Amino acid sequence: MAQDLVTERPLAQEGTVTGRGGSMVRVFDVVAASGIDAVQLVGARKNVAIGEVFTNAQGETPNDNIRCRSLPFQALSPTPIGGVGLWKVTANYADRDDTDDSNSGREPTPDGDKVYNWSRAEQTVPVEVDNNGNAIANSKGEPYDPRLTKTESNRFCRVRWYQTSVNLNTLFRYDDAINSKPFTIQGVYNVDTGACWHHGVDPIQEDTDLWYLEALLEFRPDGLKWDPYDVPDYTIVDGKRQWLDGNGEITTVSANAPPTINSFSIATNLRDLSPLEY
Repeated sequence: MAQDLVTERPLAQEGTVTGRGGSMVRVFDVVAASGIDAVQLVGARKNVAIGEVFTNAQGETPNDNIRCRSLPFQALSPTPIGGVGLWKVTANYADRDDTDDSNSGREPTPDGDKVYNWSRAEQTVPVEVDNNGNAIANSKGEPYDPRLTKTESNRFCRVRWYQTSVNLNTLFRYDDAINSKPFTIQGVYNVDTGACWHHGVDPIQEDTDLWYLEALLEFRPDGLKWDPYDVPDYTIVDGKRQWLDGNGEITTVSANAPPTINSFSIATNLRDLSPLEY
């Protein structure tokens, strides 16, 4: 029997929703390769996303203003490179006028400026290299088993605002984009090239000439790179490591030679984010 990728916790729908307002929390356990993948799976399997109206177990929507305001995630188990782990995703629903919900933050007004809500999320990741870029390995140059891990935190910013018209074709070009140039957010925070993952902008049309927009940006000083080390299967010949490379040629190195470092960039959609005027 295949494992369910997204499971909602029993009795997780906590809170109150009435015709006049309220708040609600739903919690999901998700099997995924990353926190972002976990949030996307919740959206695909449970129809939960920023801006979505809360629907109860009976399929009813008691209040159209009770919408999902945030989707923080938390790693519940280590996630190996190339593998999956267990993640907790929390869906926080609230009315925009519900000041008791600490997760919703200050809301923008149709004639006001952008509102910036900063947050942080932690995850457990394998450690491949040290601060100097050297592979972490034992005295034989082999990887530790099990792999060493560390807890790291990424900084997030949700930007929310209103505008009277939206070009969806232009807006969606910035989905899952990495900044190709330095830019400044909120006029004070300087972001280096390749250090911002712009997850995208969710537009909600609230009237014929009024749109509510919410953008999610993730900041990672490592430039969204992965630096794994390479230790191929080998045999010991005359006290040295020996293996066949991809061309069938014999490669020989010292038995305690350090592993090779392979650097990969996971940036694909490179965009200049300055036209979004954050």
